[in-house]
Amino acid sequence: MQEDTNLIEDKEDAKDSTMLLALKIEDKRDDNCTWYLDNGASNHMTGDKNKFVDLDTAVTGNVTFGDGSKVKIEGKGITMIELKDSSHKLIPDVYYIPNLRSNISSVGQLLKVNGCKIIMEGQKLWLRDRYSKLIAIVSMTKNRMFLINLLQTIKPMCLKTCIEDPSWKWHMRFGHLTFEGLKELGHKKMEAWSGWKPSVSHLRVFGSIAYAQVPKQLRSKLGDRSKKLLFIGYDEKSKGYKLFNPNTNNSVISRYVEFDEEATWDWSIEEEESYNFLPYFEEENSTQHVSAPTTPPSSPQMLSPSLHLNGDSTDSRIEVTQSDEGIFISQEAYTKGVLKKFNMLNVNPVSTPMECGVKLSKNDPYGQKVNPTLFKSLVGSLRYLTCTRPDILFVVGLVSRFMENPSTLHLNTAKRIFRYLKGTLDHGLLYSTSHDFKLWGYCDSDFVGDIDDRKSTTCFVFLLENNVVSWSSKKQPIVTLSTCESEYIVATSCACHSIWIRRLLKELQLPQKEPTEIMTDNKSALALAKNPVFHD
Repeated sequence: MQEDTNLIEDKEDAKDSTMLLALKIEDKRDDNCTWYLDNGASNHMTGDKNKFVDLDTAVTGNVTFGDGSKVKIEGKGITMIELKDSSHKLIPDVYYIPNLRSNISSVGQLLKVNGCKIIMEGQKLWLRDRYSKLIAIVSMTKNRMFLINLLQTIKPMCLKTCIEDPSWKWHMRFGHLTFEGLKELGHKKMEAWSGWKPSVSHLRVFGSIAYAQVPKQLRSKLGDRSKKLLFIGYDEKSKGYKLFNPNTNNSVISRYVEFDEEATWDWSIEEEESYNFLPYFEEENSTQHVSAPTTPPSSPQMLSPSLHLNGDSTDSRIEVTQSDEGIFISQEAYTKGVLKKFNMLNVNPVSTPMECGVKLSKNDPYGQKVNPTLFKSLVGSLRYLTCTRPDILFVVGLVSRFMENPSTLHLNTAKRIFRYLKGTLDHGLLYSTSHDFKLWGYCDSDFVGDIDDRKSTTCFVFLLENNVVSWSSKKQPIVTLSTCESEYIVATSCACHSIWIRRLLKELQLPQKEPTEIMTDNKSALALAKNPVFHD
């Protein structure tokens, strides 16, 4: 295939004394990211072969400069640029000229072929795509030229799959099949030959990130439901995908896989095999003995062993302070350690652990994905504060639902809990002296709090006189159709729990002679509970 092009369309203009393009004599090439915007060039061209993600070396020809000199064309292909918003643009029909020391972008090709829009005013140039999205703002240089500095160009690696263009994605799914071949497939020749339409919905980009489901028998209660792997092919004996774990050099076959074809494996760092956010006991003090305090009653006593989080020794022991008012338990030292670990010691405190009216979803269209390792470590640290801080139990349970695929909105919600803890470091539970051990409780419901599955949340707390002894916040297993139904289910769960506590108190020689009162704020649920008629 022979193609000819010229740098200056009108050769008579080339005889003019005005210099339209300056070529450097040195062998050192221009800045790899700098492109010359030239309205005299008929095509885009570059001398850097690494810029191409697809190059057809069958295309040859010559480029004629204004002085009559010629250089050889050794291919034509597609380059890709990365914009500042991390999106990518494909630039097709770019000539590869090894002897060219500069990157030249044809203004005419941008307008006619790429459909771009160019506006010049004063000493600036605005370049927009066909959808009027701003690509670049270029200022005129001192020698009256427009140089555009593009971000790092994506290199053509077989495991590089950050392309959003659907046609390019199918090009990679079919093993880098040419676009002409994709057009042939679109003509349904295979369907006409075999009589049936082949399915290609299972095809995925080689080398893309795959999240394979971890079977229930192989994961713990708080373990990950999926494992991050690398897609390497299809299994011949089953309808499964072949996946590779670079950390263990093992391959697996799974049918239950979610793909992220625009993500790539970061080979520069070793991926975490496990999140390791759960604490574990020190082996040296595997046996703990609790004895009467030998220090003054006002000093705190530690009643649980120290714990570790993510390899960092963090004191999560419960601090017990005895005074005339009673016994006060807290985790102030642990809270400070967690705030220091996540660099939040100097944040501004807030008065509530969660903003009113905030609804979180697994499918956040506006939030960016965050590191799940960091998020799980953060939420795991908060879980061990709920044993002395019932005030954060609900919101900690809420953010725990999104540990698999967290976004910036989920992370900001979790960080707000830390801001609340910053202003309430000295909060805890006070157990005052009492001679009347009367059990009573409160219950409430967050109706349809989960917008993903439309389930409500059951919340209740029990007290012995004025001392908190039991609390819970748990999503209901069924979908309720009204606030009355949701509150009635909460009251039922709370009543069942009160029966268990009453039996426990009876064994502790603190029997409850009177009925246990449970407070609820829904009149419909109260009327339903008092009605002896069976309700569906």
